[in-house]
Amino acid sequence: MTDPISVDGSRGEGGGQVLRTALALSAVTGRPARIDRIRAGRPQPGLRPQHLAAVKAAGIACGARAAGAAVGSTELLFVPAGLKASEIDIEIGTAGSVALVLQTVAVPLSVADGPSRVTLRGGTHVPWSPTMDFLFTDWGPAMQSFGLPVSLRSQQCGYYPAGGGDLLALIPGGGKVLPFVRRFRGNLQTIRGRAFTSCLSGDIAERIAREARRHLRRAGVAVRIDSEDRPAIGQGAGIHLEAILEDGTRAGFSALGDRTRSSEMVAREAVNDLFEWLDSGAAVSKHLADQILLPLALASEPSSFTVSPVTKHLVTNAEVIRRFLPVRIDIAGEVDGAGQVTITPAAG
Repeated sequence: MTDPISVDGSRGEGGGQVLRTALALSAVTGRPARIDRIRAGRPQPGLRPQHLAAVKAAGIACGARAAGAAVGSTELLFVPAGLKASEIDIEIGTAGSVALVLQTVAVPLSVADGPSRVTLRGGTHVPWSPTMDFLFTDWGPAMQSFGLPVSLRSQQCGYYPAGGGDLLALIPGGGKVLPFVRRFRGNLQTIRGRAFTSCLSGDIAERIAREARRHLRRAGVAVRIDSEDRPAIGQGAGIHLEAILEDGTRAGFSALGDRTRSSEMVAREAVNDLFEWLDSGAAVSKHLADQILLPLALASEPSSFTVSPVTKHLVTNAEVIRRFLPVRIDIAGEVDGAGQVTITPAAG
């Protein structure tokens, strides 16, 4: 066996993203990976069910052997056999994020030979994770523009703690990654959004929508915020806003409700997030920036984009990618400030 690439799971941001990126790149490169001190600084260190689902999904995608794949484990040896088109069907068993599990295997399966089908059940709208809406408005279109199309479908939402949401991803495979250059962005054209509830009174969604409309008036563009009821097995509420630019580019911003937060608080969180991005002038939102590093690191030509603010997630993801690939990732700017990211392949 080739000596495994060693990854310190506590480095930088120190969360599950270190594990997921290492798994994805191990699958793509065929290099074994040893991840130590997994989530060492978190209240519940080591692997949780969501992370085990990512290990399982990545293992199916490349026929890997995984030693240490157990709840609470802080060490994992992942040895891939070979990347292949796959049929993956996983029940996370909790409200663990289906989006994060999908993002672990989406890039490997996108460059594999042949089509793949990924079915996941768990959380679609849970804290500290991309929402299903974000996948549809931001991540999916970004993957498409990179030459890695992913078709997404979902019929039911999953909230914390019940889970039970679903996600189906169809990945054609055979992708060749295209570079991405966007240092400037077009003018804001309109703002659209959806306030939603599940298994709750419908007037909650309308209150969220009404508060968002009120605060968005200062954007000076057309605003349309709809309210809707969504199927789920548990209660949940939230809002997703889309800033649509003149060139068709979209940036999404989500906020979720819980019993401790008023409808007005939920609306203001999403609105403030959107305005923070608009006021920064950056081309890419902080939520998308770290998620596009991995696919762009596989492009044969340089990529570059502006982001604000630079996050610890972004810096940490860059560190992990450099462990596996002969790629240069330059991040001009300090954490929590504006920055520009340049990704240059070894031959570039």
